[in-house]
Amino acid sequence: MHTDNALVAHSDRIRAHSTDLATRGVVIVATERMNSDPGWRLMEHGEVLHVDASLAISSTFPLPQTPAKLMQLTELDPIAAASQHPEQYRVQTKHGQPEPESS
Repeated sequence: MHTDNALVAHSDRIRAHSTDLATRGVVIVATERMNSDPGWRLMEHGEVLHVDASLAISSTFPLPQTPAKLMQLTELDPIAAASQHPEQYRVQTKHGQPEPESS
């Protein structure tokens, strides 16, 4: 979305704002919907996104559909876990480490 000579895209957690990108074509890759663009979609497991110099988008599936081992959330450190399920975590500014929210 372009407003006031700036590219602006945001979600509840992520915000992108750029005056440099307002006048050129761009591809935004994000972990969640950033605007109402109907082209936005979740990527599939094992999907690799390709963007060429003309901003044409394609994807391939060079990896096996089923990973050899799925990691569990409990196997990740707190920062990595928070990036996977942000709604379940809050930032603990006292020590700079995300901690699970208590129920």
